Amino acid sequence: MSDSEREDRDEYNFVISYPMEQELEIRKIAKLKRQQTNKKWNKFIKKQGGGNLIIKKNSKLKKLVRSGIPNKHRRVLWQSLTSSKEHLEANKGYYSLLLERNKDGQSSATKQIDNDLRRTFPGHPYFDDKENLLKLRNVLCAYSWRNTKIGYCQSMNFIVGLLLILGFKEEEAFWMFVAIVEVIMPKTSYSRDLIDAHIDQKTLLSLMLKRINKIGKHIVKHEVSLQLITQQWFLCLYISCLPTEITLRILDVFFFEGNKILFRVALALFKLSQKEILEQNEPGLLFMKIKELPNNVVSADNLLKCAFALKAFSRKEINKQRKFWGPKVQEELNRLNKVHREDRKKRRKQLLEKEGWNSSFDSTDFKKEIEKEKVNEEENEKEKEKGKEKGKEKEKETEKEKEKEKEKETENENEIEKNLKIEKKIK
Repeated sequence: MSDSEREDRDEYNFVISYPMEQELEIRKIAKLKRQQTNKKWNKFIKKQGGGNLIIKKNSKLKKLVRSGIPNKHRRVLWQSLTSSKEHLEANKGYYSLLLERNKDGQSSATKQIDNDLRRTFPGHPYFDDKENLLKLRNVLCAYSWRNTKIGYCQSMNFIVGLLLILGFKEEEAFWMFVAIVEVIMPKTSYSRDLIDAHIDQKTLLSLMLKRINKIGKHIVKHEVSLQLITQQWFLCLYISCLPTEITLRILDVFFFEGNKILFRVALALFKLSQKEILEQNEPGLLFMKIKELPNNVVSADNLLKCAFALKAFSRKEINKQRKFWGPKVQEELNRLNKVHREDRKKRRKQLLEKEGWNSSFDSTDFKKEIEKEKVNEEENEKEKEKGKEKGKEKEKETEKEKEKEKEKETENENEIEKNLKIEKKIK
């Protein structure tokens, strides 16, 4: 393998590739910038007294965070920026209690978690260790038990996995994850129907049409479904999409400024490849070009410079778009759920008819239906027997009534004869 195509690992053991000499040069420049930034951060940490930092957000710190937090300070600073350390201290024993109470618990969430454990950063040496896989499982399961409405959603494994690789302890990773899902991201981003995740994708396209108008119109014209690509970018916070060093820089800003950075980065990815995107006039090729956008990025500085050079947009503007799209997305989800229910009902009916069943009933549990039919048949037989007995009793009663009527008629005839005899005697 040549120097221009060599493969190496970063300090967190993620594989990094150098396909071109140009990229090598970019990385060298980035390394020099980091050294300068580290000096500024060391001065800042020293000023704060080191150790447990209590950070007050201001414009100077914002600029420093955007330049990138040094790796050695990330664990402490991220916990401080999200207040996750405070929650951990205020709820000591809570995480352990969750694990203890549910140690034998099984749910649809835990089953999905078990399926996804080995899919989390495959090939990374950290997860070759079974103990580390267990840590990942513990954090994900603990959260699914804490928040049963959300449970587990694919992409959560990458977020928690990265935190553990970065050196966060289990309980620290748990509270960081709580901050991400319940505070920084919209409330239903990771819910079963991903409502806020869908809303964010509509919001992204709206922002594209305002900020990078040519690209937005080009995508709308060719009817390319962005959501199939960009939704995963948002849900995994770009962790499984971009190189680690770039992802960490995005997360630095994410924990300081909130989820707004996810939109900025998405727009920057499109902006940096504007020429190539506009050249694609076939929907399939355009879709593939958009899917490959993260592969074109090798410099965190270039990406973030482009992201922050875009016309400013506030959290208020994003929330306004979310509010606009919310009811429309909910209405569409309701319609799709109705279609899915009807489709499932239709397929069940077809299956029943194929198997020779009476299609008039709609049940997902065939065995129960059989039992019901047997019970109904037995009850019908009993009813028939009762009906026959009642019929016989009615016949007997009818015969008795007839006999009584005959007796009355006989008595009446006798009375008439007596009366006739008495009349004759009187004459």
